[in-house]
Amino acid sequence: DIRGALQEWDLRSYPMVTGGKGIHVIAPLKPAADWALVKSFCQAFAKTLERDEPDRYTSNIRKAKREGRVFVDYFRNERGATAVAPFSTRARKGAPVAVPVDWGELDALKRANGFSITEAAERATGADPWPNYFEATQPITEDMLETISAPLRKRPRK
Repeated sequence: DIRGALQEWDLRSYPMVTGGKGIHVIAPLKPAADWALVKSFCQAFAKTLERDEPDRYTSNIRKAKREGRVFVDYFRNERGATAVAPFSTRARKGAPVAVPVDWGELDALKRANGFSITEAAERATGADPWPNYFEATQPITEDMLETISAPLRKRPRK
């Protein structure tokens, strides 16, 4: 669903299981994209998912407030924020690895921490799950931010 919602904005995206509990959805952008613009767009994108399907998505960072829903973490989209890199081991039992995957693989995966170091190394030498990733130079524009934000603005009461 998130891939489809990004495609509506002409943004190609790529999934990566994190080696933890989640999936990162990565949309490579033109290097000229402004940090504030990107974060604002991502926040509005997350809020739109939350507004449209509140039982399914949340952008609330507090774990107690997001139980049973997908947490859409737009906070990773600002200068200085960190995110796990592809093929990074995680400091968890069994040293699971963050692994780039193809969209078609997601349904068959049982969990986001299911790749061992050996399995990740094998995948790293196999077929590229993210073809054309480095050719994707997609923009996020002020017009895109204005369009996605408009329905979220509070309207004056009549």
